[in-house]
Amino acid sequence: MNPAGLRMWDWLKKGRSDIPLTEDPSFYRRIVEEVEVSLLFIDPEGRIVYANPRAKKFMGKEIVGRTVEEVARRAEFVDPRDAEKIIESFRRRQRGEEAPPCRIQVAFKGGRRAWVDIEGKARWRGRRFEGTYIVARDVTPLVEQAKESEEKRMLVEAICDCTPDAIMISDKKGIISFFNRGAEEIFGYKAEEVIGTEVSQYFVSVDQAKEVKRALLDSPEGWVKNMIVKFRHKEGREVLLSLSAALLPSEGEDLKILVIGKDVTDDYKRAEEIKALKEFNEYVFNSLGEGLNVVDKDGIITQANLKMAQLIGLDSPQELIGKEVREFFAPESWKVMEEELRRLKRGKRSRYEAFLITRKGEKVPVMVSGTPLMEGEEYKGSIAVFTDIRELKAKEEELKAKVAELEKWYRLTVDRELKMIELKNRIRELEEKLGMREEET
Repeated sequence: MNPAGLRMWDWLKKGRSDIPLTEDPSFYRRIVEEVEVSLLFIDPEGRIVYANPRAKKFMGKEIVGRTVEEVARRAEFVDPRDAEKIIESFRRRQRGEEAPPCRIQVAFKGGRRAWVDIEGKARWRGRRFEGTYIVARDVTPLVEQAKESEEKRMLVEAICDCTPDAIMISDKKGIISFFNRGAEEIFGYKAEEVIGTEVSQYFVSVDQAKEVKRALLDSPEGWVKNMIVKFRHKEGREVLLSLSAALLPSEGEDLKILVIGKDVTDDYKRAEEIKALKEFNEYVFNSLGEGLNVVDKDGIITQANLKMAQLIGLDSPQELIGKEVREFFAPESWKVMEEELRRLKRGKRSRYEAFLITRKGEKVPVMVSGTPLMEGEEYKGSIAVFTDIRELKAKEEELKAKVAELEKWYRLTVDRELKMIELKNRIRELEEKLGMREEET
């Protein structure tokens, strides 16, 4: 409605009859007839004596001359009680009582529905009731927008209440204005206990609260993500949070800060335990007195320990990672290595002797024990243990030498014994011959 129209409606609402005629009255009539609201005037008996074009279009051309009760009862209201509401509002004005504005929902042919706000003002001349001015506005877009906003608000509240994460909203000073159910469960406080208090008092360290705020305000994007901070539970224990915060759009100085925190206390403990276990396993892995490596299904080394590197004359196990295991075997061991690899791929354990080749080209004899890594029937790789058998081989050579020496000594001893026996036999034969001759003589 333009300013002149608003001024006229103000006079109508006040029930004034002294509308100034300093301007052409037809001008005001044109305003009333052109406004995008329905305007009605109802006489003291409740009969509609005037309806502007908007009202006629909305309620029908035949509306003029009918009573309020007749029109209300014939209208297609979504809620039938709205008819009685309209009738009662008019009767109250007839009695000189105030009647508040009302909102009704009208149904049209074809299924369309509209929300209408109805506001009226009684016109009195002295003590005489002369009728009622009625303004009806189609507020469907506003109602639908409000309904949509309310649905979104309810959805946001439902999400906030269903999420296990802590969600808080505070102002620039850190005063909490929202505290969801997830935050209640994580911190042990009820929302009513913390709303209106300063969020920094729940940090284990006030300096950390300042750090989060500073990082947020200094961020060009207006948000920070996954900061690990410590909060104090109501019972006194520490709660570790992965915290994200963002500045909410606002006007002027009314800055809001949204904070979302995920409780990672147990995750952090598990991560620390896994880290400690990993460090322990790596310590044991690298402290083994035997070389060890893990290869994938294509024979590429994915993991190796320090002893394995030392067997090949390397400084670090990392120098082995990503290399094909075959290149660290001496050429004469390739055939047996590949045969045993095929055995592993069939899911069989493997054990064989081979030679590794060092960086300097030296050959190192090893005993290789392989175990396949299977996923169901599928070969995924293998673990191999390399035992340095250089000392064993040296012992074997030493033992062979001793055995050879013993065999030689044995042969010499046996030969000597055989010769002694032969000599004794010869002596005996001679003695027997001498004895026979003496008897003959």
